[in-house]
Amino acid sequence: MISLFMATVFLCGADEKKGDAPKVEGRWRIVYAEEGGRRNNAWEQRVAVVRANAISYEAEGKTRSLKLSYGANQTVKAVGEGETKGEYSGVYILGKDYLCLSLNAKEGDKGRGESSGSFILILRKQRGEDKKE
Repeated sequence: MISLFMATVFLCGADEKKGDAPKVEGRWRIVYAEEGGRRNNAWEQRVAVVRANAISYEAEGKTRSLKLSYGANQTVKAVGEGETKGEYSGVYILGKDYLCLSLNAKEGDKGRGESSGSFILILRKQRGEDKKE
């Protein structure tokens, strides 16, 4: 199982050059969400839009957005606005139909970062009929 995960991570980033942003623009469906180490079912099945290196989605009646900047070795930094205010860093995994983000809050941010990740989002690319809302 571990070797399958490592192969997936290796293959997803194999053709990525240092500093190149992955091609993730478009509409994505949140299939799994976690905040502060707890699963958040309220965010699941919501549509997230990625445009100009920013991801935004509505959850619990509020718009959440993160400005993303990608680095080498599948690293990502994010700056949150509104409900997600703060600075985060972590990793991403990009496959053909899935984008996974695992972000930790910057050290010193209270109430965040005490678990495996401040935010974990697993998103599935929307295609065809799935785009209807």
